[in-house]
Amino acid sequence: MSHIFRLHPEGTNTFKHWEGSTENKYGSNVIEQINDPNGGSASKEITSIPSPFARIDLIKTAFKKVVDSNLDGNTIYHKMVSDSLDVGQLFFNIDKFQDQLEIIIWDKQNDLNALLNSPYPEHRQLGKTYEIFLKQDGDSYNFSKMDRMFLLNYKHGPSRTNIIGATSPATLFFTSANQPSYVGQTIRFGNNMPFDDPFIPLYKRDLEYQKYWYLLQKTIPNFAKWFPEVNAYLDESFKSLHAEKPQYAQKIHELTPQDMDQYRDIQVNGAGNLVQVLGFSLKQKDQNPNNIQQNSGFVIQSSHMVNGLSPLVLPVGSYALPVIYTQDIWNKNTSVPYYSPLPLTERSLPGDGSKYPFLTISDFLEDTMIRMSYELNTNGFFDGNISKPESNSYLLPLTDLFFEFFTVEQLQSEMPDGKKMIEIKPHAGGVSVFLRIPINQSYIEYHRRYFLHNTPNLEKNEGALIEKKLGLGLFPLVRFSEKVKKHYRIALFDKGAKDIELHCFDKDTVVHAKAKTIRYKKDIDDTICSVEAYVINRNFDRIHVSVGQSKGVIVPKFLTKTGSAEYTFAVDFGTTNTHIEYSIDGSPSMPFTISTAEKQMQRLHPDYKQDKDIKNAFEDNFIPDTIADGDWYSFPMRTVFAEYTEIDYTKPVYSLADGNIPFLYEKAQIPPHNTIKTNLKWSSKDQGRVKLYLENIFILLRNKVLINGGRLDKTKIIWFYPASMTEAHYNRFQSIWKVLYKEYFGDQAGNIITMSESIAPYYYYRKKLGAKSRTVTVDIGGGTTDVYVVESKEPKMLSSFRFASNAIFGDAYNWDSDNNGFVSLYKNEFINILANNGLEELKKAFQSIESRKVSSDIVAFLFALSSNRQVKNNDALDFLKKLADNDKLVYVFILFYSAILYYVANTMKSKGLDMPLTLAFSGAGSKTLRILSEDKKTLTKYVKLIFEKIYGQVYDATNDLDIIFEENPKEATCKGGIVNPQKQEYDEIDTIKASLLGCDTATFVNSYSYAEITPEIQEQIVQEVLNFIDFTFDLHKANNNFFQKKFSADVGILPFVRETCQKDLREYIKLGLEHKMEELKDLGADNTIEETLFFYPIVGMLNRLAREISCLS
Repeated sequence: MSHIFRLHPEGTNTFKHWEGSTENKYGSNVIEQINDPNGGSASKEITSIPSPFARIDLIKTAFKKVVDSNLDGNTIYHKMVSDSLDVGQLFFNIDKFQDQLEIIIWDKQNDLNALLNSPYPEHRQLGKTYEIFLKQDGDSYNFSKMDRMFLLNYKHGPSRTNIIGATSPATLFFTSANQPSYVGQTIRFGNNMPFDDPFIPLYKRDLEYQKYWYLLQKTIPNFAKWFPEVNAYLDESFKSLHAEKPQYAQKIHELTPQDMDQYRDIQVNGAGNLVQVLGFSLKQKDQNPNNIQQNSGFVIQSSHMVNGLSPLVLPVGSYALPVIYTQDIWNKNTSVPYYSPLPLTERSLPGDGSKYPFLTISDFLEDTMIRMSYELNTNGFFDGNISKPESNSYLLPLTDLFFEFFTVEQLQSEMPDGKKMIEIKPHAGGVSVFLRIPINQSYIEYHRRYFLHNTPNLEKNEGALIEKKLGLGLFPLVRFSEKVKKHYRIALFDKGAKDIELHCFDKDTVVHAKAKTIRYKKDIDDTICSVEAYVINRNFDRIHVSVGQSKGVIVPKFLTKTGSAEYTFAVDFGTTNTHIEYSIDGSPSMPFTISTAEKQMQRLHPDYKQDKDIKNAFEDNFIPDTIADGDWYSFPMRTVFAEYTEIDYTKPVYSLADGNIPFLYEKAQIPPHNTIKTNLKWSSKDQGRVKLYLENIFILLRNKVLINGGRLDKTKIIWFYPASMTEAHYNRFQSIWKVLYKEYFGDQAGNIITMSESIAPYYYYRKKLGAKSRTVTVDIGGGTTDVYVVESKEPKMLSSFRFASNAIFGDAYNWDSDNNGFVSLYKNEFINILANNGLEELKKAFQSIESRKVSSDIVAFLFALSSNRQVKNNDALDFLKKLADNDKLVYVFILFYSAILYYVANTMKSKGLDMPLTLAFSGAGSKTLRILSEDKKTLTKYVKLIFEKIYGQVYDATNDLDIIFEENPKEATCKGGIVNPQKQEYDEIDTIKASLLGCDTATFVNSYSYAEITPEIQEQIVQEVLNFIDFTFDLHKANNNFFQKKFSADVGILPFVRETCQKDLREYIKLGLEHKMEELKDLGADNTIEETLFFYPIVGMLNRLAREISCLS
């Protein structure tokens, strides 16, 4: 016979299944007879109740029991009340937990009929039982007024359906007799878990939830009648609250029925289905995230918000500080994931369930850290506060999201307790990173270890450490003011596996590169690095580096400079050499320098150790660390440009990206990805290249002003042009200088000053060296010689002609170095000397230059050796000295200087000018004057002989000639420009320009055109050159064999020299004219003659003479 389990001692055992019983209904009297087998303990639920409706009665009785005893307790009744309050709190926060809970409607009429009409007898029996309870207890438990019950299903429980509670017509809420403690694994009320101990009375719960209960009491008519036990409980709870937290009690006391409007109806399955009890709508808390933002101590201290909310920063380990989470103190057992794949807007707070953005460690730290085996340049870049100096450096493993909340300045700051925001601590096998994120009341410290040969695992907070070889340089390290245009270059050199990509940011804005150039792709075998450049035209504060799939951050320490210093620069852009001088606030000028303190390019690492290719790439493709007299690099320096072999001038190109001034030129071999270009000044087809070259100079000048706190808008730049330059060529140059000034210094067009190369040296010599009242300056460059005549400080004559040092050492009319006497005589000798002295790099550099067959470049290299730090004080490599010791080739220089002085003297005489009292030589080309003699008296005597013979006068003791030639003659033009920075536009010098046509000593070019140069005039020019040759050798003979006695010339070859000079002059004048017409055609200029034609035959003559003499040696 079956046995019926009951909680009370009465009743029969003859019933089967859900058959009706008329004895001992579960009223209050029966419930009073229930014995708690645990002696009041709540370790086990009362589970023998035969229906859900009896469970409702148990909860009703439990409220009464608790009120009759004490609101706080640990009995089964306290548990039932606490659990019921938990159910109510879940309904109250249903929106917060909607991902975990669902409401199921049980309709009294429809669902009961479904059971009663079921084809299954068990269902019908259950329906009859429900019907009995609903009818017989209709008044006791308000079943007669109930239309629906609303069941709470926990979606993630152990069964397909997990009913954990429901609405009650007797107590508003009740719970099942199951043990749904698993709910607390994902849902919490502050620090408390639902359906678990300790049992929490109402007065110890969230204030907002308490207010809701008292508003139900106020707004449901006859609340005490329908829910007497609950009503009594609320009254007792208020008393307890008043005793413990009177301020809370006061808030409840002040509630009015209208306060219920702050809560929302609970919708089920769409509009119209409201959760109700006895026809009264229950409410849910409006999940206002602003309440969390206002209350929580974990709110991030950042101005950046996510959908108007400041996220919480949550600890991932044990955290015991008493900080408010959402409404209660943080529970140290709350489990926060190391990583969340969800967007911030879709995250729910761990252990709370509120939909609110939160941040965890992987939101700030990357899973992989990148290590470089070089020491970091901490003067220029932030090292992440490495705990101890070491030979390695690291890219900061910070995510993009970190910088949405914090600036680079904050990254480098400290917490209130003095700890750094970030710290890097290397250890055996890897490195640890500590990151401290400021919150309202303190900071959250995150810690992640990164190990070599490890696979990253974000879920376990395990990071990987990889190694990478890379070089990076940035210039300038200056943050530009908003008023000026920004110009940055980033140099990148990548080695080894995994390609690198750079992305710049300014705060949370991407700064796209205006251009990226890859001059050389890295070798697969890891021996040679890539050569890459990024052109950036906006301010930025950091560089994000992608190495394959891994990422890291570089934070430059940008300078912000302000000041009032006014700079003046003078740039002598010469054919062979370029010189720059500068002055600050009117101080004496000095050659352009870059000192260690004003380094323009900051390299990420000062020393690349065994990776010499990276070190060399910086100097091959960008700029050196320093430029100074006596250093590896100094001004004056060779006028040369290195451009990317695949450069395309039909597209936008950028200096220090597609090309650069190769400071290593003539000092080391140029890499094959760069093509060397010389003769920039006079090349009619390469204006794009000229602009890039000058742009490189402008960048150097601008950076110097910025780094030293000067004013860009007050900076003056002086540039020089030869008077022999055609107006079309001049206009092109002027346009380039103006465009570059506007781009790099501003709109103050008056600060770009144009001066004649002929005039500028005079101002220097007059002020610094005391030139006399009648002065002639002769500025000999690589391509032109410029002459300026002044009497009593008044300009009287200016002349310029394409006859300078290249006429001696160059290739004349498109010949090459195979026909050059100087190259033939000295090339192999110097290669052998370099080899014998172990100067392999210089030897390779020379061979590279020689292979291009440009004689002027080869000779320029030979001259540069004497000032090269690698070979200083080695007379065997002093080209000037070797030339001075060559008693045969000296005839080339005698004729060169004689031609210039012969022409100048005749021109002055034709203009009616007196003989000069001072004749000053300047320009790099005039260094060869020392080949004739180091003795000033000898040179003075020689010049006097020429002027006296042409003028038919002699100097006397009261009006004698003084010769000036300096150790560094190239500097005179720039120094003179700074001494007297007055504009001299092209048309302003027309009145004093004078050029003899060359056919005699009296006819000036005036308005002659090249088309008017008839064969007859060409013949006249040849005859005038023959006159000059006779004049020169007669002068020698008439003055006691002057060339032999004073210049140590080999008198034995004098007849040979004279005869050679007279050959093929007619061919040379034709070649000279053809060469000139081709140049004019390329420039699109008219064919008006701008210079004398006298030197056209002499250019070919000197080239032949040197070649013939070299065959004698």
